[in-house]
Amino acid sequence: MFAIAEDGSILLKISTEEGMYRVLAYMIGKLIAAKLKATDDPGLTLGDLAVLSNINVSELNTLIAKSKYFVYVGHGKFRFNTVHLKEALDELERAPITES
Repeated sequence: MFAIAEDGSILLKISTEEGMYRVLAYMIGKLIAAKLKATDDPGLTLGDLAVLSNINVSELNTLIAKSKYFVYVGHGKFRFNTVHLKEALDELERAPITES
């Protein structure tokens, strides 16, 4: 399913829950990439996360603030909270998978 954004771009329609799973998986991937020195910065801006999740910025900001999996690191960036890595991986494993 697709949606059209205000600027005319075509977006994949996903649920809020599925969007947050995408963000969580991507943030863990960014952390791994930083550990492997493939990237200098494991952080993402709220705008980056909104594009990944297809959730509007204000709703996403509220969801991230309530989540134990993300921490604000300054300069407008968030990163994965490594204290909860096992819990996050377990949650991703249980996540419902939808096929297109």
